[in-house]
Amino acid sequence: MQAKHDDFLVFCAGAASCALPLCVVEEIVFLPELLEPPTRPPFLAGLLNLEGKAVPVVDLARLFGLTHNDAGLYTPVVVIRVSERSVGLLISGVAGLAGVAAESSLPLPLNDSFKGCVTGAFHWHDEGVVVLSPERIFLHQEVSCMETFRELERRRLGALEVAPS
Repeated sequence: MQAKHDDFLVFCAGAASCALPLCVVEEIVFLPELLEPPTRPPFLAGLLNLEGKAVPVVDLARLFGLTHNDAGLYTPVVVIRVSERSVGLLISGVAGLAGVAAESSLPLPLNDSFKGCVTGAFHWHDEGVVVLSPERIFLHQEVSCMETFRELERRRLGALEVAPS
């Protein structure tokens, strides 16, 4: 009988090693040109035009109050699916994919992290990795703010499509 395991994308947000369930990862892109609205909140790096779809990109290290590096041409953005919406996470780097046996993972109670955004931890390549809950990373107000900017970007992209060339 084969042991149950979960698959994760392991990455760095600032100096923190984090993981997300692989099932929520849509794609990884190198940092594209982002629309940077002047009134955006500090955690929002900008908006990404992903195949005609406006996707908010959040600087994960800044969101968590961690030290972060300036983004460059090859800085990865992990596009994840959260509550039927795509969100980009600007991260420091991708470490790899990890298949973690259920007995090797340490579940954490919801009240052990801010808003329960950390659901567990495991060791991978001699390093501690925290597992993030995609549904609990953002506060309600942050989701609302991203939706406002997403709608503004959608309207701007729509205007470009109907504009004569």
